[in-house]
Amino acid sequence: MPTAHSRFHRGVAVAIAVSALTVLGARPTSAQAPALQSTIDGFLDQVGGAVMQVMRSDESTASADMAAARVLLDQLRTLSVDPAARQALGPAARRFARLVRSMDGAVRRAQTTVDNARISERRKIKVLKAVYARGMKALAALGNPVLAETKARSAGFHKPGREVTFRVLGPDGAPCNETPIVTVENQYASSAVGLSTVVAHPDGTVTMTMGAGAGGARVTATACGQTGSRLLFNYGPRTSGRGRGIPWNLPEGLYALSFSASGYVDIPETQLGTFMNTDAAAFADYLRDAIRQAAGAYSVPGCSSSTRYSQFNGESLTIRFRVTCSRGGVTASETMRFRVRKL
Repeated sequence: MPTAHSRFHRGVAVAIAVSALTVLGARPTSAQAPALQSTIDGFLDQVGGAVMQVMRSDESTASADMAAARVLLDQLRTLSVDPAARQALGPAARRFARLVRSMDGAVRRAQTTVDNARISERRKIKVLKAVYARGMKALAALGNPVLAETKARSAGFHKPGREVTFRVLGPDGAPCNETPIVTVENQYASSAVGLSTVVAHPDGTVTMTMGAGAGGARVTATACGQTGSRLLFNYGPRTSGRGRGIPWNLPEGLYALSFSASGYVDIPETQLGTFMNTDAAAFADYLRDAIRQAAGAYSVPGCSSSTRYSQFNGESLTIRFRVTCSRGGVTASETMRFRVRKL
């Protein structure tokens, strides 16, 4: 059965004894079919993997993840009408089957969207989020969650700097009043969650703050004899300005990339090198990686950031990354500019 677990081995882990959890997950009960549980978990991992690959601008791997998700959805559809599984689910069987059927069109649209190089990253993430949210609803139909986010409507998707609160629930659905062991892993060396911000509270909740960079994180909790694991997603720095992002149709040829900064620290324009643009997707990946590395350097609590893209004027375009940090009543800001000039 395809899963995305093997792709998540690059996470940066922090293990803390905390009180509580992650992003929604269903608890197996005596009324659940284990095959349904493992298959829906695998489906969510594949869709979540596709989200992270889109954020990394790895469209081919994102497409492969969605293809694997479609295979798992076919398996779910078969299981949802299996007499033994329906008997195990009891009254929830009809609702679960209806939720699984409703995912088919959304998954197909997501595959088509991910495969289209002309569709923006933001749009792809929005479509994939809708699929992930549908999967979470199907998971919830299997029983009470082991791990519950207090703002469950987010489906695990958050903006940089947002505080996220979770609660772990016991076998009876009531709050689990013991301190669980929680592991938070940022995937693919991202800064999706500020690992130093994970804090346990006496009321059985745990809070964490989303980091500055786009990407995903896996949160795993063990308490009351149960273990749950789910994904969190960080949209990354806000994009605004006249340009809607990196143009997909820049003319091929030789380009020079330079960098400068102003604000708390001033850095004069520095040439970073030249490169050939022969592949629009690879060119965009190169520029996005530069921005994400800059964002990662400011992945600390109290910092907010935004990204602006200018339009290509026939000669050059500029990507401006601005970060503002506040601590102890003192605020400082820094603006970094990446200039891409056609030679």
